[in-house]
Amino acid sequence: VQKLKCLYIWHLCKRKARFSMIDHEDFYVDKVAKAIKQYYPNAEVVSEYVPKPSRFPHIYFREADNTTDTISVPIKGGEALARLMYSVDVFSNAQSERKQECKTIMGIIDSVMLNYYFQRTMCNPIPNLNDATIYRMVARYSKTESKTEV
Repeated sequence: VQKLKCLYIWHLCKRKARFSMIDHEDFYVDKVAKAIKQYYPNAEVVSEYVPKPSRFPHIYFREADNTTDTISVPIKGGEALARLMYSVDVFSNAQSERKQECKTIMGIIDSVMLNYYFQRTMCNPIPNLNDATIYRMVARYSKTESKTEV
């Protein structure tokens, strides 16, 4: 029975196009990074956690949730829609105006995400417990998206 399950899963993986998870994270990371670099060419935009960033401003942009929209699952299986949530952390160590730098960068990110019909569900300053000299703001964006939407 276990061997049959493994073969079935392998078979499904080979048919990736039909059963693949909706994954547009790289697309949105790229769009946000390009927009930020226009105004902050030295900014570092990453999608994986970096405990001690080497450059500032530092933007950590990641997909925080990707859930199948169960109402839209086709009879034949697969995924038609996914509820996506992206989380963005903006860090600044500027000598002055750290808060304003974070707000400006968050405004750039906000315009990109709203342009793709995301809803901002929160945006707040968060104490940076690792280093109080670095200002931090966090925002979250969500929407339901199809495979072909981007």
